[in-house]
Amino acid sequence: MTDTTGAQLADPVDQTAQATTVHYPSHVLPAAPPFRIDVPDGYVAHAAPRALAVVRPEADAGSPGAFTPNVTVTADLVPGGADPKALLAAMVAAQAGEVAVGAPAEIEATGAASQRLCRTVDGVDVIQVATVWVLPTRHSGGVTHAMTVVSSWADGSGAEVGQALRAIHESFRVESA
Repeated sequence: MTDTTGAQLADPVDQTAQATTVHYPSHVLPAAPPFRIDVPDGYVAHAAPRALAVVRPEADAGSPGAFTPNVTVTADLVPGGADPKALLAAMVAAQAGEVAVGAPAEIEATGAASQRLCRTVDGVDVIQVATVWVLPTRHSGGVTHAMTVVSSWADGSGAEVGQALRAIHESFRVESA
């Protein structure tokens, strides 16, 4: 191709360009990191919509009219260096009409923030503890994973349920890749 003076012009379509194949998962398109969580006798773990894991009592599966105590694990990509307290506050603010903030949670870990929450689900008062961890690994695009673990149980469920859920919640650990 030439211009009006006869000078050679570069072809606007590079015929030698090739597509780049990107694999998932990879550093460019990261999957949630591997993790572990303890599942005590009488409890079952499974995947669920928008959750990497749900741990709940096996006997409570589908009990009509009752709130099933559970621990959920989710993951989101967030900007690298995000503050876990700010992410937790944003999560609570997004549910402002549904959630009341309770006392600070007792779970403390480096790179994490926890909060006790209260809500009503189908007429049942539910207590929750939410913990957000921001992982130090940065991926392409300057993002990292925030892992969120939420324990939920009906108010008045008893100390045994609360202790079991707390043990499950606190057993959560991200595995090294």
